[in-house]
Amino acid sequence: MNPTIQKTALITGASSGIGKAIARTFLEKGMIVYGASRQPGRLEKGIRPLLMDVADPAAVEKGVEQIKSETGRLDILVNCAGISLVGAIEHHSPEEADLQMRTNFTGSLNLIRAVLPQMWKQRSGLIINVSSIAGRVALPFQGIYSSSKFALEGLTESLRLELFGSGIHACLIEPGDFSTEIVKNRIFCQASQGENAYADNYQRAYALMEQEELHGPGPERIGQLAWKITRLKNPRLRYTTGKLMQRLAPRVKNLIPDIWFEFILRMNYKIKRPATPSSFLISNP
Repeated sequence: MNPTIQKTALITGASSGIGKAIARTFLEKGMIVYGASRQPGRLEKGIRPLLMDVADPAAVEKGVEQIKSETGRLDILVNCAGISLVGAIEHHSPEEADLQMRTNFTGSLNLIRAVLPQMWKQRSGLIINVSSIAGRVALPFQGIYSSSKFALEGLTESLRLELFGSGIHACLIEPGDFSTEIVKNRIFCQASQGENAYADNYQRAYALMEQEELHGPGPERIGQLAWKITRLKNPRLRYTTGKLMQRLAPRVKNLIPDIWFEFILRMNYKIKRPATPSSFLISNP
């Protein structure tokens, strides 16, 4: 991308957390920043608001057309809109699982499809998909969330191959646990609440997850990382960020047998065998 041109960036999920931090950083660096959100009134001053549900292709197309009509270009897309749904895989209703996938995966796909024609026209562009370390290492009681991020990882790998030589680049940011609004905005599977076969393991695992997030670093670090990526001529595929042990997890996973890595995760999340056969009486029908 030509460094003399004022860049235009579109950031989804820009009203809170990681998306908000990236939008703020880009704005401070002199970009024209559009923030897409279902709550555009929460965007920071200076960010151009777009009311958008990323799962709605018509709303996505409308927002991208507005950007093109106002600026004539679209240089950077950051797919950051997402939700976190927790609970046992068995307990996810079809509607809950669909909501998770539509927001975290299909929403990103909708944005990619919408921005690529303009980027092809420019013969330049950058797509940053905000994934998660949970997109490389599946976590207990975040199975559908991890699945949505695994899917985003695969999509980005394929996209890079398809865009080779086009001047358009795609990459992934994979955060670990950061202190954002994700804790208060998290969605809980209804069927996982109360007594059931998973209850003890679920409660222990979620307590650890929550503490890691509450005491994690602030998202400003990710804003700075995203900015650095925009300055690179050829970004690499993955940028993992967070606490050291979390950053190391995907590498360790690839170096040791699966059974060893599963043991490490079970110990970390205190996953134990159900105490009695009666524990297998699942509460949901």
